[in-house]
Amino acid sequence: MPSGSGSGFHSQGYDAASPAPSHFSAISRASTPSSPDASLGRGLAGKDADREVFRWAPLRVIEDSIFPKKSQKASAVLGSPSFGSPTVIAANGLICVGTEAGSILVFDFKQTLKCVCGSEATGKIVGPVTSLALSHDHTYVASGHITGHIQLFDLNNPLNPARSVAPTSLAAVLAGRQEGHIYGSRIVAISFVAGRHTGIVSADEHGLAFYHSLGKILFVDASDVLRILGKYPEDDPTAPPEISHNGTPRPWPFR
Repeated sequence: MPSGSGSGFHSQGYDAASPAPSHFSAISRASTPSSPDASLGRGLAGKDADREVFRWAPLRVIEDSIFPKKSQKASAVLGSPSFGSPTVIAANGLICVGTEAGSILVFDFKQTLKCVCGSEATGKIVGPVTSLALSHDHTYVASGHITGHIQLFDLNNPLNPARSVAPTSLAAVLAGRQEGHIYGSRIVAISFVAGRHTGIVSADEHGLAFYHSLGKILFVDASDVLRILGKYPEDDPTAPPEISHNGTPRPWPFR
């Protein structure tokens, strides 16, 4: 048999044994992406294209509550409370807004005012709110202030603090009588410890951090304060430093 006939026989036999590719194969080859990223991109470009990573909500009602349209003079005449400008916000289950008057406005996510923590008289002592924390069950709010004060509020009885921690002096610290933030040290961070309502950690602008166990004995505050970070200043003023017009205490020298 000629060699040409042999090659033709094998070619015909191979063609007969191999089925013709179906139209599904052509579709598969045409639709297979060159990389997994391309497939992911097509998926995102499809049904998830309109999904937002962040959802922004204007707080118009809260803004109107903090900045009423009537003038401050009219508010004073009518006896309306003046909360001042907002200084800090914490949003976790509730929206808590600290103000320069020392009060804390608590809203739900429908922007309904639930309560106001603190009073005008207390606000004059503790100063503007500089840090906030909301407890895990959304029933307590802890606030740190520009003067070094710390307050704990029960949202079921928000007018007066359930617990409070006043700042101390270096003389009391050196005498071993007390630990805590020094007068005029702005509290920059505050947080609850786990699920406790009376376990709090705080830090001030000078790097001092403390753990507070806020207890009561016979209706009197009996707090245990433990320094966990930082050094005390070298000099101790005889009186709490005055707060300047912009709400900033004078700096302290440190060891």
